[in-house]
Amino acid sequence: MQFLSPDLKLGPVLDNIATLLKLNAEKFRQRLVFQHRVGDRYQGISWV
Repeated sequence: MQFLSPDLKLGPVLDNIATLLKLNAEKFRQRLVFQHRVGDRYQGISWV
């Protein structure tokens, strides 16, 4: 069996999605994760 390998070496990779979410929550604490529309207004969801 032949394996494919990339031409470029990958950078550091996080262990799992939970680690990524925790780091983002710390890094972007003061910012919104996303906003969604409720009627004619937008409602934001924060990291905390």
